[in-house]
Amino acid sequence: MIIGSLRAALAAAGLTLSCAAGVSAGAAIGPAATIMDGATASPSHGAFVGALAQAGLDGVLRGAGPYTVFAPTDAAFGTLPEGMVEMLSRPTNKDLLIKLLVGHIAPGRVMHADLEQGIAASADGVFRFRAVSGDALEASLGADGIIIRDESGGEVRIAAADAVKSNGIVHVITGVLVAR
Repeated sequence: MIIGSLRAALAAAGLTLSCAAGVSAGAAIGPAATIMDGATASPSHGAFVGALAQAGLDGVLRGAGPYTVFAPTDAAFGTLPEGMVEMLSRPTNKDLLIKLLVGHIAPGRVMHADLEQGIAASADGVFRFRAVSGDALEASLGADGIIIRDESGGEVRIAAADAVKSNGIVHVITGVLVAR
């Protein structure tokens, strides 16, 4: 239902959404490609790519960087509360969409091993860092790997790590990070 609504909202803006089962971050196109090139090539990131384009952030992720992007899959967008995608798709809510999206981008190149080292070095097992939006993010170890926690207390798992691109790193995540 939400993916269908997102598809319709993006279509109205002249954009498309692809929904596939894989969790690739476009790794097959190689490290010479930009983060945006990799996301665009990924069959499971159509919603993220479309939202970035709608927000005008696609050019940023084609730029020099370096950035670390926590990229939610199409299925992750499907877990958002009813009506949230439609609300974010309205032109009058572009600032909210931008805030949500830049909450998925950290400055610099943060590899999976860097997150593990930060977690191990912290006294409480939580590595704290900030997105370029200023939002506080936390990484900790869960039963199935590294968990990223957003300011709202939501937790997502890194499903695929370390897609190296020319301007940064992409980690595929199982949910959408939402700031307060």
